[in-house]
Amino acid sequence: MKFTNALNSILGHKSKIKILRYLLNTKLELTGRELSRAVGVHHRTAHRALQELASFGIVDMHQAGRAIVYKINVHNLFVECALRQIFNLEKDLLSQAIKTLINDIHVQIISGI
Repeated sequence: MKFTNALNSILGHKSKIKILRYLLNTKLELTGRELSRAVGVHHRTAHRALQELASFGIVDMHQAGRAIVYKINVHNLFVECALRQIFNLEKDLLSQAIKTLINDIHVQIISGI
C-alpha cells in the first residue's frame, strides 16, 4: 500500500470514488458489471478502477464461478481509518450546512430585534 499521497492514487478518479462509496454502503459482493451498472460507469472503466483498488488492498476480489466478484476490504487500514469517515462526513455535509445556515439566520434575527 502506498502511504504518501495515497489519496491521489486511491481517489484520483470519479469512477473509483463512486465504486468505493457504493461498496462501503452495500457491503455486498458484486461483479464488475453489476458495480458498473449500479454507479453508472462503463464496465471497462469499472474493471480498471477495481483492479487498481484491489492492488492497494482496498477491495477484495475472488473468482465465483465464471465471474470475478468484488467487495470492500473492511480490514484494510485505509478503509477503516479514512474512507469510512470521509464518506460518513460527506453524507452528513448537507444537513450540517443547513443547521449552520439556520443557526446563522436565527442569530441575525435575534440580534436585529
